[in-house]
Amino acid sequence: MRAIRLSQADFLMGEQRWQGAVQLLGVVIVKDLDDAGLDWSPAGMTRLAGYLFPYEASWLRIGSRVLPALRYIQREADLADGDVRAMLASGIEMIRNLKVFTPQECVDITMFELADDKVSIDAIYRAARLRLQQEHPEISW
Repeated sequence: MRAIRLSQADFLMGEQRWQGAVQLLGVVIVKDLDDAGLDWSPAGMTRLAGYLFPYEASWLRIGSRVLPALRYIQREADLADGDVRAMLASGIEMIRNLKVFTPQECVDITMFELADDKVSIDAIYRAARLRLQQEHPEISW
């Protein structure tokens, strides 16, 4: 599904349908940051916990084609950061049952990635880990 959404976003970019492209990229970002395919059993999460946090070691990261696409759209459509943020939020909020990050955190991570603000991203990952530790004490973090 991720690859299909990315291809659809590429098509919309070619058609200069910027809002739809950004919304689809938001869906791809959720798949990258909050993979619903994770094994949420205590044993599965204990095995995977070391690969989720901290940010620098995490495999829950935005894919390599997404950020350049967002930069391209922002430049070509002459969008302010707030416009990109709002478009992303409208795409990300369509996704339900996020496990690791909240929709707002997904938007914030993306915007901080675009700004190359690793300190702020790391703070979000730390907050998400703390929240998961509190929500799932049965998992060895």
